Formats: sequence, C-alpha cells, structure tokens
Amino acid sequence: MDPTIDTSAVTFNAIEKLVGAANYKRWQEAMKNALMQKGFWRLVTEEDKETHYANDLIKKEDFHKRRIQAMGYIYQNVTISIANRLKNLKATVPGTTTPNGTVTRPASTTPKITTPKELWDKLETDYDKTRAILAGANR
Repeated sequence: MDPTIDTSAVTFNAIEKLVGAANYKRWQEAMKNALMQKGFWRLVTEEDKETHYANDLIKKEDFHKRRIQAMGYIYQNVTISIANRLKNLKATVPGTTTPNGTVTRPASTTPKITTPKELWDKLETDYDKTRAILAGANR
C-alpha cells in the first residue's frame, strides 16, 4: 500500500450506509468490526468510561475526543435521514422550583443521544428485526 495514502477513513468509507431494517444486520457487523479495528468499540460497550480518567485531565480530554469521533463514524455510516432524526431527538430536563413555587431553573431540552452506546442502542432498537421479533414473542 502507498505510505502517502491516509488509510484512517478507508475502513469506514467501505461500509454500506445503514438504510433501515433491511440492511441493519450487515451494517451492524461491518460497523462493529470497523470500530473494533480503530479502537472505538470499548466506547460503545462502555468498557472505556470517563471515570477511568478522573484524575488525568489530558486522558479525560482524549476520552471525550475519541467518544465524539466514535459517534461521528457511526453517524457517517447511516443515511442522512436517519442521522437527522437521531440528532433531533431531545430529552426533557425538568425545571426546579423552590418550596414557595419560585422557578429557579426552567425546564429545557437537551440532546437525547450523547454517547456512542446510546447511539448504538437506539439504532439496534429501531432497526434490529430479530430483536423486534423476540420482543413480540415475549409479550
């Protein structure tokens, strides 16, 4: 291989984009392998956690950078419509009030998906037909 070619994106660019349940299993396996190859899979499984770096600010900063990269690689390998839908999911954060009813912090919304694990789990919930069939059988 030509040493002047950057191969860091080759693995992810070769993955078929997730379009939905029809190709989820193929996509899941290819994406998992690519994330493992690049050292990001432990962020998805949460074997690598922020608490591991509590006393080292440089490693903690690197952890956050890798977490953002992992999410970026996953988003890069789904269709734009799937990515936009996931990015627009919001979670409501309740406001706070004092005992006499004075609002100290109004309710707000935040992104619902903030970690690679949350993103991976949401895609699995939405598109894994096997999981949906098993869930229906257990009702």
